[in-house]
Amino acid sequence: MPWNVAQTEPRKEQYAALWLNRSGFQTYLPMHQASFRAAPLFPGYLMVQACTFWAEARWSPGVAGILMSAGCPARLPDEAVDRTRQQERNGLVILPPAPGLHVGDRVRIRHGAFAGHLAIFQGMATQERVHVLLRLLGQQVKVCLRSGEVEAVTVAGKRKSV
Repeated sequence: MPWNVAQTEPRKEQYAALWLNRSGFQTYLPMHQASFRAAPLFPGYLMVQACTFWAEARWSPGVAGILMSAGCPARLPDEAVDRTRQQERNGLVILPPAPGLHVGDRVRIRHGAFAGHLAIFQGMATQERVHVLLRLLGQQVKVCLRSGEVEAVTVAGKRKSV
């Protein structure tokens, strides 16, 4: 049976998955390590096999909707689900590291409100976002940014985009 994508109510991914499973639907909610806890890899979404009974899945507790295409539930390729499952270790999806960056590396923020500030790379938040430690008002604060907004600061002064 093909996979579909259910949009969940805010922070209700596990709740929606529980109710969908109780209703007989197969679900997949990929999780990853975020800071000190496991968090959904795709916040606000989960995968569900609900092709023929999608209206029932749509009205399950915690589900805000089913992603649609031309009046039918949009299909998610099996390969996408399989590829995500292959990246799991101990129930968590292991995200690839940012190219050229390691935890503890110094980075410069290129865009946005913190443009020009130096920070310390803490790791990947998702495939397109990074966690950095930024010194604000005398404290180090963890900030999540798009990976394209930071660049590595090297000893020789050369910079490398992430």
